[in-house]
Amino acid sequence: MNQEADVSIWGWGCLCVVLFLVTFGPFAIFYFVFYILCFVGGGFAVILLFGKTNSERYLERCEHTFLPAAPTGVPKALEEMKRETRQIKIDRRLTGSSIIDEPLQQVNDNDVLTLFYSSIALLCDIILILWSNVLQNVAQFSK
Repeated sequence: MNQEADVSIWGWGCLCVVLFLVTFGPFAIFYFVFYILCFVGGGFAVILLFGKTNSERYLERCEHTFLPAAPTGVPKALEEMKRETRQIKIDRRLTGSSIIDEPLQQVNDNDVLTLFYSSIALLCDIILILWSNVLQNVAQFSK
């Protein structure tokens, strides 16, 4: 019984293929694939067009809503920063001893070191970082 079922399935399958080729011709398979691709491509085109028109309608609705201008705080903060012109006083003493502090200040204020470290370092604040490290080390040694 199983062999008879296999033969009938193959028989019906071959009959369908032969009738399809006789009815629609030998290039019908290519046309069939082309029609399926056109159907799928048309579906995608309809979906894209539908999405585009919906998004345009949504943007037009949102365009008429009132939103306050966002960058108003930034210029105001800049104005306040420009108005504030008080000088920041930095305590440049390290040890309290002028014999040690003056040579360290001269080394720090030397432009050669600034040019050297700015040419080799990617950080533009390298001098400040080095100076804070020197302050910490001298403070530790002076204790």
